[in-house]
Amino acid sequence: QLQPCAASYTAVLDACARAGDGHRAEKWALAMIRDGIRLDRVTGTVLLGAWAKLAEVGRAEAWMKRFWAAEVPPDTRVYTAVVSACSAVGDADRAESWLAIMGRLGLEADVVTHTSLVQAHLRQGSRGAGKFGTQGASSTRAAEAAVERMLSPASSEGARPNALTFGLLIGGLGARGDVAGAERWYARMRHNLGAGDIVAHNAVISACAKAS
Repeated sequence: QLQPCAASYTAVLDACARAGDGHRAEKWALAMIRDGIRLDRVTGTVLLGAWAKLAEVGRAEAWMKRFWAAEVPPDTRVYTAVVSACSAVGDADRAESWLAIMGRLGLEADVVTHTSLVQAHLRQGSRGAGKFGTQGASSTRAAEAAVERMLSPASSEGARPNALTFGLLIGGLGARGDVAGAERWYARMRHNLGAGDIVAHNAVISACAKAS
């Protein structure tokens, strides 16, 4: 009798995750464990990625703990999935804490991880009345500081901001009507990437329109 292997389970998990069905993906992960097949990093990336897309931070964190318990050390992609889940709900403090854990474990966050953190700060600042108040300003500054860290000499090549990173920040500044900030970061985007892009350009125009 044929028995499913880890690759078979992971393929089914991936199909469930792509369909946005985190509960079904979790069901197959539990079946995998019951069949005595060891969890691995690939499974973790797929499953946590599914919960991240659904903004289910608690479930993503619970599975991270399962990986720790199974002594399967998660890699950068697995941690990035958890940070992305935090970003989806605008929980920047939680995202920062997972980034700090990565640092303590000697794992290097990449551009995707850092960009998720930037987005978490911007989403946190856009909640309700906080968008144009003290909370919104504070969150925007935190997002700017996160991008500054990515641009620092100590940052690795794989963690340097890309067009999406700059575009998110410029868009956040534009949403607040911060023309000077949006223009300043657009100029830095062109300086670091050699060009701007249409999304960032439109965000600057939007900021000007809000201020007029």
